[in-house]
Amino acid sequence: METRAPSRPEAPIAVREIIERTASEAGIAVRWRPAPWPLARIAIRGLELFHAVARPAVEPFVTVYSAALLAFSQTLDISSLQADTTWRPAISFSEGLKRTFRHGA
Repeated sequence: METRAPSRPEAPIAVREIIERTASEAGIAVRWRPAPWPLARIAIRGLELFHAVARPAVEPFVTVYSAALLAFSQTLDISSLQADTTWRPAISFSEGLKRTFRHGA
């Protein structure tokens, strides 16, 4: 299989978009639910504490860190790397996502 670099740089990708596109490829429906960040943070801290005390071998399904990635605007952008070096991705994000899920099929 031939690998070619994308013809033009990709636009920055928001973390939410990565989640939505990945879930779509996996056949999973994403349902976003708004929640006040201070309340969500307290509840998640409680969940983290429960796991630390009662189930230390099991990681909680959500952490304050992972929730914060979604509570605040997060974007992945490689334009600075590309400007400062000669590195270019061998394939686009979209193609990589398709290959990932095609490979697992």
